[in-house]
Amino acid sequence: YGMAEGTLGNDKVAWEIAHKADLGLEMKAFNNHLNLTADVFQEKRDNILVIRGDIPQISGLTSSQIPAMNLGKVTNKGYEIAVSYNNNIGDFGYTAGINYTYAHNNIDYIAEVQKQHAYQMRVNHPIGQTFGYVWTGKFYDYPDLTNPDVPKPEGTIYAGDLMFKDINGDKKIDDQDRTAIGYPTMPEVMVGITLDLSYKNFYLNTFWQGATNTSVSFGAAMRYEFTPNVYSIHLGRWVYDEARGLDTRATATYPSLHFPSSPQTKTMSTFNLLNGEYIRLKNVEFGYNFPKSIAQKLKFSELRVYIAGSNLLTFDHLKYVDPEYTSGGAGNTYPQTKFYAAGLYITF
Repeated sequence: YGMAEGTLGNDKVAWEIAHKADLGLEMKAFNNHLNLTADVFQEKRDNILVIRGDIPQISGLTSSQIPAMNLGKVTNKGYEIAVSYNNNIGDFGYTAGINYTYAHNNIDYIAEVQKQHAYQMRVNHPIGQTFGYVWTGKFYDYPDLTNPDVPKPEGTIYAGDLMFKDINGDKKIDDQDRTAIGYPTMPEVMVGITLDLSYKNFYLNTFWQGATNTSVSFGAAMRYEFTPNVYSIHLGRWVYDEARGLDTRATATYPSLHFPSSPQTKTMSTFNLLNGEYIRLKNVEFGYNFPKSIAQKLKFSELRVYIAGSNLLTFDHLKYVDPEYTSGGAGNTYPQTKFYAAGLYITF
């Protein structure tokens, strides 16, 4: 038994400080048929609470003993544009609109330990930036395993394992080859598209939602083989077995299968950091407004029938996982569901 000093206190904690600037434009034209709003913004925020990572070990302190301090600095900037146009051509009416938002943040200072290579520093990268290896798009073949000119990591490497880029050019793959890869899970770009149509008493309303400049990664049960699932992506595995006439070396899209998965497959790299951009039909409704004369005969002031749905169409790069499921393993987030409805709307 004994006593040990815990986390040190900090009686100088203060509020974060934000310096904001915003320039906006609002415009209407063509008898209010065209509507435009635009905003450009920048926010510099400092005094952000962070745990210092630049305290030398000779001080006798560890990161768990150091209190949070008001040292962090971040810059956020971006713009938002919303444009819509509406008009009627006889009995036909339409409204089309798009909302486009771009927001990028950058860590200006975070009190991190100085790395050997600038490309491994969190500063000058976004919050939530992922660091990992860059996959060359190739897999190790049998001759590569004994070729000293082919950079390889320490430990056991199998034919069909992912081949990573030697970033610092030292003829080996190690932690010094980890660099900033992909985008954060929070999209930098969000898009909303509205398209509403009407003809006489019929109408169709749609809303599309999309995102880009975002990356996603998934845990074992949603990505790797035999953990315990096997997905369609594993059909593209690397395999060379001359005796059985199997050779996918020229067409493979996934490493050779192992039980358990090879460490090369599981380590964070551009192979596992996937493109999370998507466009989705978020909401759609088609209906018919009964004429007032019919509604009033039935003692109603308004009568409408409709069918509706949500999440009916999605276009993305993932295919087997919902693109809004940004990271983690199975069961971390309740999945998006398709929704269908038919309704009768009555106003008395």
